Amino acid sequence: MPNHIHGILVINIPGNGTIDRAPTQIERFGAPVKGSIPTIVRTFKAAVTRAWRKEIEKREFIIWQRNYYERVIRDDAELNRLRRYIIENPLRWKTDRDYSAA
Repeated sequence: MPNHIHGILVINIPGNGTIDRAPTQIERFGAPVKGSIPTIVRTFKAAVTRAWRKEIEKREFIIWQRNYYERVIRDDAELNRLRRYIIENPLRWKTDRDYSAA
């Protein structure tokens, strides 16, 4: 079973004449910032965890690592390179150090 996921998150916020931007407020514990990357990732992880636990009924397993990695995609060339990396990534699973053919 793969040990990670990749995704490209597009945040479109109608602009006010400037470049569309994700919220830049700093999150504090108990005070999520709507539309921010941490809030989106946390909400995604929570929804997947709830669905998984309902399906599997094994609540003791931790299915997510504590943190995540993010980067800003700056141009079409980088976007296309990352898309290709994500599509091809499952082909590299058998060479992953955590792979087992069980």
